[in-house]
Amino acid sequence: MKGVQRRNFLKAVLAAGAAPYMRTFAAAGQPHLRMGILSDIHIAGKEGRWNPLGVFSRTLRWFDSMKVDGVVIAGDMADFGMVEQLKLVGEAWDAIFPDNRAADGRRVEKVFVTGNHDHHFYNHPSMKRLYPDAEERYARSIARDFDGAWRSCFHEPYLPFSVKTVKGYAFAALQYAAKGLPEEMTKLKPRLDPNLPFFYVQHIHLKDTCYGPWAYGHDNGVSTATLSKFPNCVAFSGHSHYSLVDERSVWQGAFTSIGTSSLKYTTPLTGYENGAAESGRTKEMPLVKKYNGKQGMLMEVFDDRIVLERRSFSSRKPAKLGPDWVIPLPYAEPGPFSFAARMKTLSAPCFPKRAKAKLSVVDGENRKGEKRRQVELEFPSAIRGTGSARAFDYEIEFVSAGGDTLVRRVLSSAYNLPPENEPKSEKCVFHIDEVKTGGRFLIYPRNSFGRKGNSIETSFCRENYVLEELGINPSKK
Repeated sequence: MKGVQRRNFLKAVLAAGAAPYMRTFAAAGQPHLRMGILSDIHIAGKEGRWNPLGVFSRTLRWFDSMKVDGVVIAGDMADFGMVEQLKLVGEAWDAIFPDNRAADGRRVEKVFVTGNHDHHFYNHPSMKRLYPDAEERYARSIARDFDGAWRSCFHEPYLPFSVKTVKGYAFAALQYAAKGLPEEMTKLKPRLDPNLPFFYVQHIHLKDTCYGPWAYGHDNGVSTATLSKFPNCVAFSGHSHYSLVDERSVWQGAFTSIGTSSLKYTTPLTGYENGAAESGRTKEMPLVKKYNGKQGMLMEVFDDRIVLERRSFSSRKPAKLGPDWVIPLPYAEPGPFSFAARMKTLSAPCFPKRAKAKLSVVDGENRKGEKRRQVELEFPSAIRGTGSARAFDYEIEFVSAGGDTLVRRVLSSAYNLPPENEPKSEKCVFHIDEVKTGGRFLIYPRNSFGRKGNSIETSFCRENYVLEELGINPSKK
């Protein structure tokens, strides 16, 4: 009887005309859709210490083992914008998903877009050295013939804006530098089921969404304004290489926007002593490691939620970077991943009980390699609070004997690594002239939104500094 009812139901659906994005049936407890999410893979060649072609292939194989229905790549596939590099991407795909099919025969869809490297980087100095003749260099570039390159590498036409259906869900993709999104979305809207999420991909971050208004390389705001009319939109973007350990990778406002990090390396932010260089001051600490952060996501879509697993692909066994992000469906503003909500609900990390900091006066070097007399502050790594927060960074406040305050911040050295890779201790380094008057150090662990946990405190005595300079251990004076 049940089989007859199901056949009659399907006949009625077909007679009425199936909706363009009718979702397929899923077994109880199983997701309707499973997708691999990547960005900024930056394939430069087959060989090279920093070339992630092997990592990309390994990641695709893992996605295959997870039985994905498709893979998103949010731009910057060819590191220097050359067809020969894009072909390596296509060859890696074809080796694992020939004819866009997995070994078990299921369809695996490509949702790929270009990025600024794919468009412009054929004139990078390294390409000028390899191909000194400008005409030859351009002839080898993707930019010379986007459609020809795309067809050659991916066996499909290159469209500035495209829509693909994966298991009944729409994926809209905007190629780098393409225009006309408002008009394209107006045409697409009647085909979208407002009760289902639909997915959107572009390379650069959508202005004032994930990571906030300071996000590196965000767009001009047209995408944000356009997609704000679609609360069921989930947008993916790349470009910045920011770590998925950063909880600001997910933003919810009028829609949902997600940063996708990078499979090649993660960007150390500015504003940190071990972060990116800044004009006006030479930092005392070296740059935190970035090439050990090779990241991506696995997305599963259920009736009532979207689950995003953050993964590190630095090792052969992809490790989780933190608890899954679970986005409830259907979406209603304000979402649980709005920055205002997360600032309140994401717990602060905390130091272990009886944690202590250690101070040392050392001979060191600044980032330029100049010899320096430095004060090195070492402290235990924070542990998680009652929620899911990790220590994304540490704030160190030095209060001098005269009452002046100096604030420095350091990124956690595991800012791009799974929690099991947290080190036992962290460091912050000061030039001796910054603190030689003596005073107190207050050290706070912070989550991605700057919420502080409990502090630990230690003092630096000017008398001890003088004795150190004389070669006398202050503890034995």
